[in-house]
Amino acid sequence: MVQPPDTLIDRLFFLTTSRSGPVMPDALLLPEPDWNIRRAGPRWYAIWSNDRARLQRLRVLLLPQDWSGLNSRQQMALIAEQLRPGTIPSALCLPLREGKSLLRSALSRRL
Repeated sequence: MVQPPDTLIDRLFFLTTSRSGPVMPDALLLPEPDWNIRRAGPRWYAIWSNDRARLQRLRVLLLPQDWSGLNSRQQMALIAEQLRPGTIPSALCLPLREGKSLLRSALSRRL
C-alpha cells in the first residue's frame, strides 16, 4: 500500500486540530519556546496522540478540546506522558488515569 506524503498528513493534522487559546494548564512549561499547544476533539485526539513522532517533529503538544472536562493536573499528566513516555512522576499517575478515563468516556459517547 502506498503511503501519502508526510506533508499531506501534516496538513490534515493542522486542519483537524486548533491552536490552544490563551488558557493553558497551570504551570505549563513548553520544552522550548518554538513548541506550541494544539487541541483536538476526542476522535482526532485518539488518532493524533498516538503519532508521537509527528508531534515531536512538528513541535506540538496535543491536548483534548477544553470541553472534555479535564482539569489542569490531568492535562499536565497528558503532556508529561507525551514528552517522556513511560516516565510519569508518581504524583501524576492518578491524574493520568483519570484523564484517560474521561477521554475514553467522551470517545464512546460520540461513536
